[in-house]
Amino acid sequence: MTTFKQRFKLAEGYLSAIFLLSGSIMIGVDLLQKGNFKIAGVLFIVGLITSAFYFVASINYQKRIYYQQKRAILGEETTEKFAELYAKLDELEKRG
Repeated sequence: MTTFKQRFKLAEGYLSAIFLLSGSIMIGVDLLQKGNFKIAGVLFIVGLITSAFYFVASINYQKRIYYQQKRAILGEETTEKFAELYAKLDELEKRG
């Protein structure tokens, strides 16, 4: 189960990607209307690259959370299996 902090961090990453992209597009469109084509182009490219970095980072964080949960579940299962095996071993030792 993901904690609130983990879910908040994921949402923050995705929202940051969206806001960076939309903000750079809005400012770029305004600059295009004023005739600053080079600055607007640079702003579009920088906004797109930054947005992509935030998006990829959020996806990687989500994968890391998933695999941590999987490892925890597998760890519990193997711990239970070893506990059962040690219990059987103790019984066999008591029998002689």
